Amino acid sequence: MLQRHVLHYTPGPYWSPGRPTVEQPLYERLAYLQALHQQGRILAGGPYTDHSSALVVLHSTTQEEAQSVVAGDPAVLAGIMTATLTAWHFLFQEEGPLFWGSRSSAHQLHLEAR
Repeated sequence: MLQRHVLHYTPGPYWSPGRPTVEQPLYERLAYLQALHQQGRILAGGPYTDHSSALVVLHSTTQEEAQSVVAGDPAVLAGIMTATLTAWHFLFQEEGPLFWGSRSSAHQLHLEAR
């Protein structure tokens, strides 16, 4: 079943304490994530503003495909970061109406400006 997945990355055992995300040795990871984004597999991602960890949202994938993204992440393989994978329902979007289920569903949500 295709669904979106959220990857929450936190410091791993080889994270350099006291150094923010941007100062960690994550160049290979950045290239890996950029390649996945260019392939259309990543919707969004980046470090939190406090630079303590990071978040990646994958486009619709299976659980197995999402797990393969984590398994291939150079920072996870090097122990610099760990990842938690969670399936996620995509409810809100920037443009267009919001739906829960199919477009023909009786559960169509309408947001109105108040």
